[in-house]
Amino acid sequence: MPASLGLGIPEGLKSLQRPFLPLLVSLAAIFFVVPILGGEARPHPIVNVLFSLVLVAGVGAATQSRVHLRIALVLGVLALVGRWLIYASPDALAVMLVSNLALAAFFGFTAVTVFSTVARQRVVSADTITGGICVYLLLAALWALMFQLVELFEPGSFRLPSGETSPSLRELLYFSVVTMTTLGYGDITPVSSAARALASSLAVFGQLFVAIFIARLVGLYTAQQRGSGSSSS
Repeated sequence: MPASLGLGIPEGLKSLQRPFLPLLVSLAAIFFVVPILGGEARPHPIVNVLFSLVLVAGVGAATQSRVHLRIALVLGVLALVGRWLIYASPDALAVMLVSNLALAAFFGFTAVTVFSTVARQRVVSADTITGGICVYLLLAALWALMFQLVELFEPGSFRLPSGETSPSLRELLYFSVVTMTTLGYGDITPVSSAARALASSLAVFGQLFVAIFIARLVGLYTAQQRGSGSSSS
């Protein structure tokens, strides 16, 4: 963010300027719509529109510095162009590989940027909680894309309940969520070594993030309570 925008703004108001809410809404729409429309070989146009909204909101959430903004813009443009070129390119598989790589890099970068912003906040606010939820959903979406990349590079890496292989993004997003929350229904099974490694790492990261985020919230809230108590006395 340019320095001029930060002059004369109290710390409490700065945190409210973080545009995490649009990112949260667009991510939530992805998790609701993709399970309905995400089962096709080529992405449904509505799914691509939602991914485009996530990219725009993610760029807005990465505006804490010009460097972060430039990186987010480059990754976002690559992913956005790739998502829409799938319809026009004769080699949709190659375009999907490049698009998923760029989109995964964008989600990972945005998750790190948002988490670092939330971790630096000194008060518990709605923005703090919104940012933490965004990171959690970004990690789930990131791993779903990495699962799809593994499947594209090594077909048959997952086994579905019907015995079919080549799961769509719909199944992989669902698998990512149930793995991250350690529900483990067992209806989709990772078969290849890469798929199993990714699944186990997601289960670990998911639990660690929840523990770290809750600990951070408790620590901030405790500090706030102590500060208000000392000021009142």
